Amino acid sequence: LTFTGDITANSFTGDGSALSDLNATSITSGTLADARLSSNVPLLNAASLTFTGDITANSFTGDGSALADLNATSITSGTLADARLSGNVPLLNAASLTFTGDITANSFTGDGSALADLNATSITSGTLNDARLSGNVTLKGNTFNGANELVELTGSGALPALNGSALTLLNHDEVRATIEIVSANSVTIAPGSTFVRVTDNGGLGARTGTTLPTLAAGDTGKMVIVSNEDANASIDVNGAAFSIPSNMQRTFVWDGSNWR
Repeated sequence: LTFTGDITANSFTGDGSALSDLNATSITSGTLADARLSSNVPLLNAASLTFTGDITANSFTGDGSALADLNATSITSGTLADARLSGNVPLLNAASLTFTGDITANSFTGDGSALADLNATSITSGTLNDARLSGNVTLKGNTFNGANELVELTGSGALPALNGSALTLLNHDEVRATIEIVSANSVTIAPGSTFVRVTDNGGLGARTGTTLPTLAAGDTGKMVIVSNEDANASIDVNGAAFSIPSNMQRTFVWDGSNWR
């Protein structure tokens, strides 16, 4: 039958596949088959879904490994696994760490034996172990006054008894070697030798010559006799001969009546 007008009834029964221009709002019961939906409608059992716009929800559950451009500031709970960090992030349990820049901290704790180019002026506390000092540093426990050893002064600040025969370029005014001569007031020095005055309280001037002058009774003075550089000097005090090795000296003191 073909009707030219509208047909109204309480219900229709039969094949409605040829019907068109149906209004979806009139579907009030039953289940619409997936095949009746357009391809733009996502299905729960779809193998994959691709949306062209943003998806917003209270939460997402599932595999997020394919997500990209995630914002790290949005991670507000849980613990990020070490494997998710780049190799540029230092880990506390790493066997070793190598930094290309400077490291600054309030303090460092641990084994510093591999540190190089340390500045000694930065050592402000503690005591440096003797083993860290070079052999060029004198230690309190060193031995002294022996062969190839340092010289240690006595408790009064004087040099100890040592062999000074190898000393050279000594200042004659500073060297003191005293010999006591009990004799008359005239001392003769062999030709080629010299004598110089060290101290004088009685008017004796600095001199060079071969004979020690005679001082008047009551005068005081001191005379140092120095041998020349090439030979020993021989001095004579009233027939008593005294030898002074080359580059050495003897001191004579006028006691007011005699050279001693």
